[in-house]
Amino acid sequence: MRGFLLSILIITLMSGIGSRSFAKTSQMVLYEAYEESLKIYIRENRLIIENLPKDTIIEIYSIVGTKVSTIRAKAGYGEYFLSLSKGYYIVKVEKVVKKIAIK
Repeated sequence: MRGFLLSILIITLMSGIGSRSFAKTSQMVLYEAYEESLKIYIRENRLIIENLPKDTIIEIYSIVGTKVSTIRAKAGYGEYFLSLSKGYYIVKVEKVVKKIAIK
């Protein structure tokens, strides 16, 4: 029985099943940490992004899904002027999506 379990363990390690599961789990943990630390909010007519880990593209969509703006954002903290009419919009920063309201 012990030899059988050992052979299953060796086959599993050789096939890489364990490493793929670990890689997927670690990616999920990294994404959750990224999502929790990233702050996206509106103050007056400015979009404020805090804790952006790297330079990236911010995409803003109308509530019906039409892209209305694209912004190149620098890592860290940034304030970006928005010339959008009042309403609800969707902000996408890499895999993080958030709804905002322009009042």
